[in-house]
Amino acid sequence: VSPSIVKQGSNFYLWYVGANFSTTTSRPVYYRSSVNGLDWSEAQAIDLSGFNYSSWHINVRWLPERNYYVMLNSA
Repeated sequence: VSPSIVKQGSNFYLWYVGANFSTTTSRPVYYRSSVNGLDWSEAQAIDLSGFNYSSWHINVRWLPERNYYVMLNSA
């Protein structure tokens, strides 16, 4: 649900909200990477436990001038 893909150089990076519709209290965000956009790494859960909300839509952007990613998370 709600994927956000960033292409940086020749690599692709994907973040998405887990599709757990049986509960509204937990929708984890996952991260994957790929060198070709077809074959993806295993999903890694992103720790957002410090926030008191359930993710719904996300948007990730790479900020090269700051050398980091930012995520807008609509809950």
